[in-house]
Amino acid sequence: TGIYRGDAFLGDLTNIVRQGQAAPDGNGNFDGLGRLDSGGHAFPQTLNNAGQVAFYAPLFGTIGGTNNVGLFRGSGGVVTQIVRTGWTAPDNNGTYNSSFWPFSPPINGSGQVAFFSDLTGATNSSGAGIFRGNGGDRTSITQIARNNYSTPPFGSFSSLSTTPALNDLGQVAYLAYNANTSGIFRADSATLTRIAYGHEPAPDGNGLLNNGSFTAPALNNGGLAAFGDAVDF
Repeated sequence: TGIYRGDAFLGDLTNIVRQGQAAPDGNGNFDGLGRLDSGGHAFPQTLNNAGQVAFYAPLFGTIGGTNNVGLFRGSGGVVTQIVRTGWTAPDNNGTYNSSFWPFSPPINGSGQVAFFSDLTGATNSSGAGIFRGNGGDRTSITQIARNNYSTPPFGSFSSLSTTPALNDLGQVAYLAYNANTSGIFRADSATLTRIAYGHEPAPDGNGLLNNGSFTAPALNNGGLAAFGDAVDF
């Protein structure tokens, strides 16, 4: 199997990655590209305007049989690691596992990739988070949100959506729940902004946003987030 990028011109195909190719750090080889779900449906790779392709890939032949799944970025030639299973989170609280990694990872214009991840061995019930990776080793990953971490002035999030959105500014939008409400948030690791929250009045004054029905958001380069929700009367 392989992942390719093409244009309309005859013969203008670029090889992004092939099955059996060595991982960027030499630990294992790519396997099972073109990921399928249990129903046999393919998850497409994602592509930015710079021609960079982000993809999910399992690996075989890794040392000790671990670190055998990753998110990667390629544009023809060099492939860059975004994250690998077993890497330690930025604050050293837990290691990544791939249970909820995106098969179609969001990538922005500079090649950053956003993802949700469960974490193994985390303390204080903080075993999940949302992250943004620039590519390289574990030090290139930025922690955007973690469950059960203090997040002033919004308390702490009890759970986070598994499908964050990413824009070219490096901002990440996501759905989060805390003890009292849920909401759509936008963050860039330095600034956290709440876009909408449960029981907030609808813009036309006709009802209140439902606390439990927010959809995962979309995010544009101006920082605007779009989402769906039910309305209570």
